[in-house]
Amino acid sequence: LTALRAAMMQQALHLMACEVPKQACRMSKLCDVITWLGTPAVPYVVAWLGLQQRPLLPPVGARASLLRRHCENPRLRLAAKAALGDKGGPSVARVEELAQLRSSLARDALALKTVEDKLSIQALREEAAVLLKELGAQVEK
Repeated sequence: LTALRAAMMQQALHLMACEVPKQACRMSKLCDVITWLGTPAVPYVVAWLGLQQRPLLPPVGARASLLRRHCENPRLRLAAKAALGDKGGPSVARVEELAQLRSSLARDALALKTVEDKLSIQALREEAAVLLKELGAQVEK
């Protein structure tokens, strides 16, 4: 069951990231899949939302809106709300969001059991650090 959940998590993240025609998939079912995957999926989805460019592109915004309305996990709903509320550009809120994402991913990595999961969370954490540096460079200009 663990291997099935890991494979399903990769597919769910892929569906969130790609442009899927409405006939191919009802995106509201994605929340059901994420709920079924449980707590191990939360850091990945939160990181995916946090690392998206701001303002969110329309397909990503639609997925974030679905997560905000239909997901049971409060952490996912909060991440979706923050992503939807960000209108783009460097801001204190965006810096705080990325800093919180980095620290929460560090805590998530400590709680993981497999080396592969820890490495993938660490890679997401490094992406957040790169975005923070880019924001800092934009502010200094």
